[in-house]
Amino acid sequence: MSSHRGPVLVGFLAATLVAGPAWAGISTQNPHTAWSRPGSSLTAKKKTSKGTLAIVVSGSGSFTVTGKGFRKAGSASKSFKVKPGTYTIKAATGSVKPGKAKVRKGKTTRVIVTFAANPSPKPTEPVATPTPSPTITQTPTPTPTPTPPPPPPPGDGGGAVQRLSTDAAGNEADNGSGYDGAAWSPDGTRVAFSSDASNLVPGDTNARTDVFVKTLATGAIQRISTDANGLQTNGGSFGGSFDPAWSPDGSKIAFTSYSTDLVIGDTNSAKDVFVKTLAGGAIQRISTDSAGLQVNGSSYKPEWSPDGTKIAFASESSGLVPGDTNNGTDLFVKVLASGAIERVSTGSAGLQADGGSFSPAWSPDGNKIAFVSGATNLVPSDTNGVVDVFMKNLTTSAVERVSTAANGGQADAEAYDRPSWSPDGTKIAFSSYANNLVPGDTNTGMDLFVKTVSNAAIQRVSTTANGQQANNGGSRDPGSYHVRWSPDGTRLAFNSDADNLVPFDTNNTSDVFVKSLTSGAVQRASTSASGAQVGGFSYLPEWSPDGKRLIFASEATELVSGKTSGQLDVFVKTLG
Repeated sequence: MSSHRGPVLVGFLAATLVAGPAWAGISTQNPHTAWSRPGSSLTAKKKTSKGTLAIVVSGSGSFTVTGKGFRKAGSASKSFKVKPGTYTIKAATGSVKPGKAKVRKGKTTRVIVTFAANPSPKPTEPVATPTPSPTITQTPTPTPTPTPPPPPPPGDGGGAVQRLSTDAAGNEADNGSGYDGAAWSPDGTRVAFSSDASNLVPGDTNARTDVFVKTLATGAIQRISTDANGLQTNGGSFGGSFDPAWSPDGSKIAFTSYSTDLVIGDTNSAKDVFVKTLAGGAIQRISTDSAGLQVNGSSYKPEWSPDGTKIAFASESSGLVPGDTNNGTDLFVKVLASGAIERVSTGSAGLQADGGSFSPAWSPDGNKIAFVSGATNLVPSDTNGVVDVFMKNLTTSAVERVSTAANGGQADAEAYDRPSWSPDGTKIAFSSYANNLVPGDTNTGMDLFVKTVSNAAIQRVSTTANGQQANNGGSRDPGSYHVRWSPDGTRLAFNSDADNLVPFDTNNTSDVFVKSLTSGAVQRASTSASGAQVGGFSYLPEWSPDGKRLIFASEATELVSGKTSGQLDVFVKTLG
């Protein structure tokens, strides 16, 4: 919905969209299923009379959800099964959109929580309480013959669909998967994802989120958030392991975990970044200082450098490098061979940021990092007071603000989630609430933009095939975000709440789309194999290395046969 929305919203959904299923103050009971305590003879009982409240988190902070006798505190993207009704979501240091959410039975309501520069939340309309009407006896009328739905429009998403969040025999997971998205192996044969399920592999009894690797051809699945001996971990007191990221050679996976027993001496009670070697099972904690010593504060959202020698990540720690006194989240780069570590979310002269920074994205040549930050002192004349997209040159230390208009004018609203580099490194795609980056932007929601690094030219790409701006679902949801370039640089994948990007979009929820940058054509990808639209929300797309498939997470039950629950699953779609 990766620090864990990833997505930082800046977030950060998101980065990607950007957090995970790690929760402060949550009990060992899974929010999707009523579980017995260890050793009890009780079994899991599905709660089908409820709705889903999906919280997508960007950045670092905590929030609370209250309503209908329900109260939870959290710090990462997660979905709650709750009774129908209105719920209040608050975040003392973040922006919540919307602050009140109405959940209906069997339906999903999504809320965006953004931590960074503490942007002011946009006002939401109060939920009106209907006045009961007197009972009136009416004469029954014949049930009309239903009108068949229109056929999918040309180019609307036909293609094979496979569910990946299953056990080796293809059986359905007993809990949600892919809250922080999923990641392709470099050769495109495997997919890594996190899951709350306990039945994907034998012996999964830790009641925590784990990271799994699924082989597409055979269906084989392996849990990799284990210690060097292959033993499951305690998952920590908050939620487990998430944010998987493959090394460029496919031999290792970096991930975030709250577990305290993945390595010896983990006593900081925080989430850390780990690297697991798939062949032998060796595991290393890399969110440490240059001497290899553990530090205070949580670290998350690892991103490998293109050559596989370094990892960038976000951290709240003040002990990774000397002189870190800003009491905020910063971005760091760790050299794996030597252990050397550098803070990169600083100004060109090394001045530390006065606001949080999140969601690092390496340039294809490994010389730059794009990121989002609420800092106001990374570049001169940053006075807009919102989260912006920046680019840091690791060789020269020069910093440039990316989320600006073509004439250099600063954005009038915050950027959102991890930016994405074009494969040739000449452009950066990002999402933003700003309505002054291009002329004619009047839809008030998040849009997707492509900035040319060399000349500052900027284009809005979350538009229809004929250039009409997205309506963002009639302001129902925040808009378009989590944008990713195709490997050949000709297309963009993203998720959007808009219902006018393609014809016949009537499902009233978020879908995954593909935009051709050459023709402008838009294709909805989160559809069934026949191209029919589905009911549950879909988000967090990622391209396969060959550019022919997308993985994404979805609650839809119509994507494949045999999906019986509205929980989140991970799917792969072959594009038609």
